[in-house]
Amino acid sequence: MEKMKAISSLDELNLFPSQNIRLTNSIDRYGFSYDLANYFGMTTPRRSFCNWVHGWIWWEDLMKPEDILGVTPFTDHIPIIVGSANEKRLILDEKYKSDVYVGGLPYVYCPEFNVQKCKDTLLAVLAHSSEGEIHEVSDENYLDYLYSIKDNWKSIYVLIYYLDKSKKLISEIEARGLKFIIGANPHDRYSLQRTKLIFSLADAVNSNVMGSHIAYALASNCKVSLVDNLYRYEPSVSLNANGMHLSDVVERNLFVASAEYLKSRYKFLFIDPSEGSRNIQLGKKYIGQENKIDSNELKNIIGWNLSNQLNGYFKGFFNRAKKMLATKS
Repeated sequence: MEKMKAISSLDELNLFPSQNIRLTNSIDRYGFSYDLANYFGMTTPRRSFCNWVHGWIWWEDLMKPEDILGVTPFTDHIPIIVGSANEKRLILDEKYKSDVYVGGLPYVYCPEFNVQKCKDTLLAVLAHSSEGEIHEVSDENYLDYLYSIKDNWKSIYVLIYYLDKSKKLISEIEARGLKFIIGANPHDRYSLQRTKLIFSLADAVNSNVMGSHIAYALASNCKVSLVDNLYRYEPSVSLNANGMHLSDVVERNLFVASAEYLKSRYKFLFIDPSEGSRNIQLGKKYIGQENKIDSNELKNIIGWNLSNQLNGYFKGFFNRAKKMLATKS
C-alpha cells in the first residue's frame, strides 16, 4: 500500500487511499487481487484463472448450491475457492466439473492493522443493495433506535454501502446527530483493506441485518449485536432481478435473514449493543481462518504461476475463437 498518515480513528478514514480498478473476475472484487499480490510478495496482481466466493454463508444447515455459486453459476471449467468444507461438499455433490478448494473468505488474506479500538464507539451497519438489486435501505425505525441510544456512546457511525449513498440517507443520519461512513466498493483497489480497518477501529458493531459484516466484526474482536426489529428486503426487487422462476431462492434468503431463523441459531447476537460479546475465535471460524491456503499452493490454484498464465490465456483465446465460429455457422 502507498505510504499514508497513520489512521487512529474512524473520523480519519478520508485519509485512506482509494483507486478505481477494472474487474476481470470475482478475485478482483473489492481489490482482493491486490491483497493477494501483497500476500505473495508481488508488486502487482496477475490475471486470475479461478473464482472465489466472497460472502459468509451462515445458513449452512439450509444452503443450496446456488447460495454458493450464485443464480448464474461460475463457468464450470475454472477452479473455485469456497469458505468451508461443507460448501465444497455441497458443490461436489452437484457434480461440479472443476476443482473446488477450501480457502476461507478473502477477509482472511487481508493484512492486519495494528491499531487501537476507539473506545465507546458504535458502528451501525445498514442493510445494503448489490449491483443487481437496488433496495430502499433507509430504515427510519433503526435510525430512530440509534438516536435513542446516542447518549450512551461517544460516537455512533452508520455504515452505508457505496451503492446506497444518497443525500437523502445521509441527511436522515446527520439529522439524528449520527455520523456516516461510506463502506465497501467492489471497484476500489483498497476496499477490502479499508473494511478491515473499519472493523479493527470499531469497538462495538450493531446491525439491522445479518451478513458477512457480523463475521468480520467478531473476527476483529468487536462487541457484536443485532436489533430485534430486523430489516426485511423487499422480495419483489429480488424476484425482478433474479427471475420469477427462482422464487424458492428468494424465499430461502428471506427466511435465513429473519428473526425467526436467526434467534433459533444466533440468539447470543440479540442483545443490547453495550453488552455485546467479543468472540474472536468464533469470528475466525466464521471467516475460515483455519482454511487459509499456503502462498505457494494458492498461487498455483488461482493461476498466477507462469505456466498457469500461459495456459489460462491460451484457453481463453481458444474458447473465444470457438464461440465466434459457432456464431458464424
